Amino acid sequence: MAAYWILLFIVMAGFYKFRFWLDGTLGDWSRKNLLGQDFLGIPTSFNVFLCIALTLLSAYLLFLFLNKPKVADLLIETEAELKKCTWPTLKETWDASVVVVITVVVIGLFLAGSDMVLSRIFNLILYSGLNK
Repeated sequence: MAAYWILLFIVMAGFYKFRFWLDGTLGDWSRKNLLGQDFLGIPTSFNVFLCIALTLLSAYLLFLFLNKPKVADLLIETEAELKKCTWPTLKETWDASVVVVITVVVIGLFLAGSDMVLSRIFNLILYSGLNK
């Protein structure tokens, strides 16, 4: 059920942003209040009604999709497998992160130094004959 609410929240956030895109794209006619006034501080424009309708439709379709037997079984099996996992402690995670950061810095410095040395060597080889 958590997957449904997480995905629905993402869809709602998308349609919320879509409403503002519609406000700027469709023009003044789509921003007029259809009921003549706001409802609970929410404008009653075409754009708002369209986004609410699309959100409700998406919620219904998402509910149907996630309750298909194959998808539901996959989610149940995934949750069961995640419960079997041994998750690292905070100290182990911190230590591994430090190792990764140090490795990235060392490799980055090595590549930068190699690039600098090789570019000087190639500049000497390629452009040494031009100065004569």
